[in-house]
Amino acid sequence: MNARSVSAAQKLLLCLLMLVCLLAAISFGVRVASEYRGGLPVDMLIFRKAALDFWQTGELYDRPENVPHEKYIEHPYEPGAPIYKFPPAFQLALAPWVKNNAVKPGTLFAWLRSIMIVLYALSVFLMLNYFYRMYFSRKAAGAYSGLWAARYFILPAFIGACIFYPFFNAYQALVAEIPLLFLFLLFFLLMDKRPSMAGFFLAYSSLIKIYPAFIGLVLLYTKNRRAIISSIVSGLLIAGFCFYYFGFTENMFYLQEILPALLKEPVIVENKNLSLESWLVFHGFREQITGSVFQSVRLLALLYLAWQFYCLSTVKANRAVVFSLTLSVLLLCLPNYWVQYQLFLLFPLFHLLAVSVSVNNPRLTSMVLVCFVCFVPDVSWYGKLASLSPSLQQVPVEQLARLAIENGQAWLFWHYSKPAWVIYCIVEVRPFIPILILILLGLHRDDLSPRDDKTEVQAIH
Repeated sequence: MNARSVSAAQKLLLCLLMLVCLLAAISFGVRVASEYRGGLPVDMLIFRKAALDFWQTGELYDRPENVPHEKYIEHPYEPGAPIYKFPPAFQLALAPWVKNNAVKPGTLFAWLRSIMIVLYALSVFLMLNYFYRMYFSRKAAGAYSGLWAARYFILPAFIGACIFYPFFNAYQALVAEIPLLFLFLLFFLLMDKRPSMAGFFLAYSSLIKIYPAFIGLVLLYTKNRRAIISSIVSGLLIAGFCFYYFGFTENMFYLQEILPALLKEPVIVENKNLSLESWLVFHGFREQITGSVFQSVRLLALLYLAWQFYCLSTVKANRAVVFSLTLSVLLLCLPNYWVQYQLFLLFPLFHLLAVSVSVNNPRLTSMVLVCFVCFVPDVSWYGKLASLSPSLQQVPVEQLARLAIENGQAWLFWHYSKPAWVIYCIVEVRPFIPILILILLGLHRDDLSPRDDKTEVQAIH
């Protein structure tokens, strides 16, 4: 097969994907400029305040008796409460910069935004380079290879990554998901060549936030003892340094008061929460039913992951498939996760896109296109369609869509503004994209595997 053998349907779908990405870029440019003038990110202001309080009072965390009740519903450290509740290791990269208020907030946040862009650019480069070497390089088995052939993968993937909505959400809020994506990739790419460093990156990411420890399941598949030992030892060393740097009292307060509350976190019902349980509660299902359904889906996802591990254990060099599956299952197991968490699905999407091009599969390309349409464009871009209806110009489109659906009057919303219905579909589909990605990964497991046993090792190196 050569570059000319790519079917017309495949080319049309890929061109459509690039067109959607370019149109969304216009919306992103306007929104980023407007939001950047709108003020400093709320979450980072909370992180900075916690660091300042530590240097001034010696307390990194607000005590429950000092937290006003209007800031929370049931517990001061519940998800969404506007107080600092991350592990002490999270502050290792921030606290030194705010000591004695040496760096002003505006300057600090400008630096952090620059760092976020650099880390994301490096992450995209690492993923593109990895999949190019695996599926399109001259060393990869198969005739469909070379940079000219890979243009059908590189161009759509690069454009899509440049305007990926979860990235802009994380960039505006200055949250930890962009650095975590970079750490995940370093862990994955260094597992064989530098297992000790891979274990360190896994340990550090797990101590920044709790849920990255789930990625350690990849080590169960690889059975890399050096990486496992390194992750344990590195975690103990980093935790020990946190006890030294922030003090015994603050670390024990986190372990005894905050961590148990976070592990029992209740679901937050709002449209920005993309977890399945939140979606069910938001649509009026009883809490007893939603909890059971969520736990069942979580169990099925874990069993599906275990089954895929078992099936892949008989085939060599399937680490990329395992990594893609683990990242997708991670989101399904979280009771609360926000838009920026979907940044971790960029690796599975790149994986599926590379495979759809390399095997010339228009059907798989169309499904990847559906995922990108849901993830890439900003929801506000779809909202601009509602301006075609004068009756909706004074009402936020997303709010009207929600009210129409909740009140059982969807047909009225459809009658008054058919174009604006698109925004409701996009909002509703996003929580189910991880399930769709898991299904696609399972159905195309054989195509996702490298052409031979050495291809993936060559791609990593």
